[in-house]
Amino acid sequence: MSANPFRKEDFSSYRIWEEALILFLLRQLQHPDVLEWLAVAEDAETRENAAFLSLHLANLAYIQHAKQEEGLRQVYETLMHQPPHLPAYRRWLSKRWIDYCRLTDALKYAIQHNVSPDTHRLVA
Repeated sequence: MSANPFRKEDFSSYRIWEEALILFLLRQLQHPDVLEWLAVAEDAETRENAAFLSLHLANLAYIQHAKQEEGLRQVYETLMHQPPHLPAYRRWLSKRWIDYCRLTDALKYAIQHNVSPDTHRLVA
């Protein structure tokens, strides 16, 4: 991975950053890897954003990907050194670090249509 998907300033535009972040999240949805999350959590801000996005992804994965959901919750606990905490999650959402609704819609679409993060195409 050349640019950190949790650092907007590593990208030339918001859209390019957003796509990189969504592709990272889709790969993690398929195979959660705490080490990859730790690698992108370079400082307190990226660690917080990564932790809460792992929690958000776990919530989206709840029904269709129960096994991955547990792994994604473990990512949050590893990054934050505590179990998920709803008031902290709400505070993070209020920062508007990302367009939460747009991200959620893109991830739901990708999950429903089996979008492959490696090819950017729909897979059968």
